[in-house]
Amino acid sequence: MAGFKISTLNPEIAPFPAQEWRSFFYLLVIWAGFLVPLKAQDVPTRSDSIKGRLTPERLCYDVLYYRLSVTPDLLRKSIEGACTMRFKVLEQTQKIQMDLASRFRILSVLWENRKLKIERDGDAFFVLFPRTLLAGEEVWIETSWEGIPAEAVKPPWEGGFVWTQDPQGQPWVCTAVQNVGASAWWPCKDHPSDEPDSMLIIITVPKPLVAVANGWPATSFDQNKKKRSFVYRVSYPINLYNVCLNVGDYAELSSHYTLPSGKLLNLHYYPLKIHADKAKTYFDAEVKPMLSCFEKYFGPYPFVRDGFALVETPFAGMEHQSAIAYGNKYQKGYLGKDYSGIGLDFDFIIVHEAGHEYWGNAVSGSDRADWWIHEGFCTYAEALYVECRYGPEKALAYMKGKKRLVLNDKPILPPRHVNAQGSGDMYAKAALMLHTLRTATGQDSIFLKTLKAILDTFSYKTVDTETLLAFMERHLGWPVRPVCYQYLRHTRLPTLLYRSGAHQGQNGLWLRWETDEPDFALPVRWRPSKMKAWQTVEVLAREEVFLPLSPHAQEEDVIWDTEGMFILTRRENP
Repeated sequence: MAGFKISTLNPEIAPFPAQEWRSFFYLLVIWAGFLVPLKAQDVPTRSDSIKGRLTPERLCYDVLYYRLSVTPDLLRKSIEGACTMRFKVLEQTQKIQMDLASRFRILSVLWENRKLKIERDGDAFFVLFPRTLLAGEEVWIETSWEGIPAEAVKPPWEGGFVWTQDPQGQPWVCTAVQNVGASAWWPCKDHPSDEPDSMLIIITVPKPLVAVANGWPATSFDQNKKKRSFVYRVSYPINLYNVCLNVGDYAELSSHYTLPSGKLLNLHYYPLKIHADKAKTYFDAEVKPMLSCFEKYFGPYPFVRDGFALVETPFAGMEHQSAIAYGNKYQKGYLGKDYSGIGLDFDFIIVHEAGHEYWGNAVSGSDRADWWIHEGFCTYAEALYVECRYGPEKALAYMKGKKRLVLNDKPILPPRHVNAQGSGDMYAKAALMLHTLRTATGQDSIFLKTLKAILDTFSYKTVDTETLLAFMERHLGWPVRPVCYQYLRHTRLPTLLYRSGAHQGQNGLWLRWETDEPDFALPVRWRPSKMKAWQTVEVLAREEVFLPLSPHAQEEDVIWDTEGMFILTRRENP
């Protein structure tokens, strides 16, 4: 991948040996899509500011519910629809901001049987009411629209609509809009901070095709001899980029998983009909152990009422809430390749995208700048799954492989309120940051309880980075914010500098951190030789710390735990 950089400062993240380049090449090709989802823009545009900013016209109301009805025209590659939005007025206003890509024509906005005036501003539009809406009111409006949505260039990373055909020549239509937003195809308040409490999604398609969306498959009914409508009910808050539309020649398969409470979780599988014979057995074998492992670390599946679903798509995958897009072609690893570096043990797409049901869907960032919460925690969930199924040593090897994916190209945390996305390092580097916190905390039970506490506290809510890190700091019991901000705000990895010296007549090593965050302090695991047990030394902020060594210990024999911690080490010249 152009611009991909591999650090050579530490052997732990040095390039692969020659014999491993084949697997590494596959890994780069796969991860390139995750790491470079959009072209970087250093200077936010007016459109970015309008989309990313919490304007007064957005802050004045809270969305409670959407009823989204969409009819795709498979020949024209167009859509038409109506979206009813119920919202609560928080501050009195006569004007609210909504969002819809400018390529669409807004046919009407109706309120109390009146057609309201609107003002367009790029991909936003402002709805003007004939009277002042008072705080506490609940208001219903219905927006009707039509047009041709943008086609996805590289789904799911450069998203939009995918119009294609399955191997049997049947129409196959899907959406993937994480990086372009829900307003790329339907009118809504398109800001991560405001998730509706529930939704109803109705998709009308030509017979005999099947439409699949998020939530519980409530019913389906004939519109006429040629068209059928499929109704899905979302009974939890939903991140709007997760709202999806899938149309195809799908089989409708079902299974069950027993939750710790004894209740049954409904599993819905929507493979193409040509794959129906193998899909249920394959999916059950992958999904049920994965759900069990995630329950162990995170608690029960968070969307029980809506069920868990996998929907076959013509692109790799996407974390569509309760309707996960699956395009891994029923193969272990990523498209049958050893993505992880630990072998073809599991279907990567199922594990990664299902991990998002906890991280990204249940717990959601309140701004696009907070998406490392989605990707970093979810990527670390992959390692926890490996630990659960195959043991801690294999999980450690899995995380070691993540180091080779880190670019250190730009900060993971971009500016807030300008629709900006940080570095693709929000996946691997953020996961390695969490792995470092786990090692530094020293007690797995505390770290793992903190993960569950995050889910217990912030599920079905949105949260910003500072609030989340302050919460983790309280639960882990040590100052993690400066440590996390070193990884999130800066491209340099924390570097442990050491030099030989003496203190009060004893030989040893003087240690200090080289970082950008002045209050960075992190305990380091070390051992005097391979035969000795790990020990911990506290290396404080802005000062040198002396590490005494035994009389026979040699500096070159000291081993730093760069597998448990994502740090660099460097010997300082005397």
